[in-house]
Amino acid sequence: MGFGLLAILVHSVSDYGQHIPANAFLSAIFCALLVSLAHQNREQTTHLVLSSHRLRSGRAWVVCLLLIGVCGIWAWALIGADRARRIELCWAKIRDIEETVAKNHWRGSDTEFADLISGTKAALEHHQDNVRYRYWHITYRWRSISRNKDPEMSVAVFSEGAMPEVRDIVEQLHQICFMCPIYGPPYSLVGQIEQFILNDPNGAEKIRKGFRLAPSDPVTCFVAARLDVWEGKTEDSIAKFEKAVRLDRSLFRKVADIFIYQLSKPHLAISIAGDDIGRLSHVAHVLDDMLYFDLAEQVRGKIKGLLEAKCSDPDTSASVLAHLGSIYDREGNNEAAAECYRQALAREYSQIQWRLELARLLVRADKIPEAMTEARICLQLRPQLKAAKTLVEELSVHPALLSQKAESL
Repeated sequence: MGFGLLAILVHSVSDYGQHIPANAFLSAIFCALLVSLAHQNREQTTHLVLSSHRLRSGRAWVVCLLLIGVCGIWAWALIGADRARRIELCWAKIRDIEETVAKNHWRGSDTEFADLISGTKAALEHHQDNVRYRYWHITYRWRSISRNKDPEMSVAVFSEGAMPEVRDIVEQLHQICFMCPIYGPPYSLVGQIEQFILNDPNGAEKIRKGFRLAPSDPVTCFVAARLDVWEGKTEDSIAKFEKAVRLDRSLFRKVADIFIYQLSKPHLAISIAGDDIGRLSHVAHVLDDMLYFDLAEQVRGKIKGLLEAKCSDPDTSASVLAHLGSIYDREGNNEAAAECYRQALAREYSQIQWRLELARLLVRADKIPEAMTEARICLQLRPQLKAAKTLVEELSVHPALLSQKAESL
């Protein structure tokens, strides 16, 4: 047991095991067991009274020293645990802000980026040697100054006044690479800046090295694939793009846009979309922009088939029914579209936009009284809705309603 405790102490020199309270408790228990066992073994041996007194006196000193040692370990563990708690609390706030900014394609406000940068700086004050915190601090700085993009090349555009900060970021990333030579993401980021901003040909090798070191990081995969496209190695880029999307779903749109806009390989975008309706819808929209109308219709046909299969399930969601209804509406199948919207509204009564679409479909089908009912429900749910007001006003003077009123009179 003593050798085991010694091994734990040696291991803790380079790891954080004893910072975890459960591990620290267990170590304290083993220390107590070690002292207790030693005490038990000594009591089983008979000694002279004088020898026993001397042994008890010596044992008391040993117990005191062990107690001081255990208290020291406890203090060290508690201080480390509290420091880790403060860092993780700070890091959780950073991740919440990052999630919001990332959803907006990193076009956050100055305040949001200032919070990200100050938050990572605070984490670094508690843990100066943590390369992950240092990397994200530099990454947020880079994201902050690279928000302006060239719409054609999709790369950041900088003024001359911003270049000193760009070079400082490059220098900081080189320091991180020196501190931890096997951490891939810093190589990938500094390679991007050097290759695409500073026109340094050495950046390409850093991007490749980042990918070799971190092949399971979605961003390094995506950047390595972009480099392949830049160098004309289209076939090499495809597997990397597909892997990046598997690792991070949010990269799909960027990858699909590259396949269609830059590589003119829309079949790859359709393939990587699989049976995901949201992805297929984006691909169909991009194909329309690129005038691939026949291919876009094929994709919409696939979406329609998937939606119809889902709608056959009685527990399907209202949004799926409404989506299928919009497809039927576009095809001119008013009756099927109206039925889909009715089922969707039966699940989510307060969806005003769906109800308005249903009212318009009923008008086309000459079901004016039912359309008026739906339009009035929209006004009940949202009295200031201009579209519903206009529809009610138009239907109020519709010949079908006027004749119905005349018959009732």
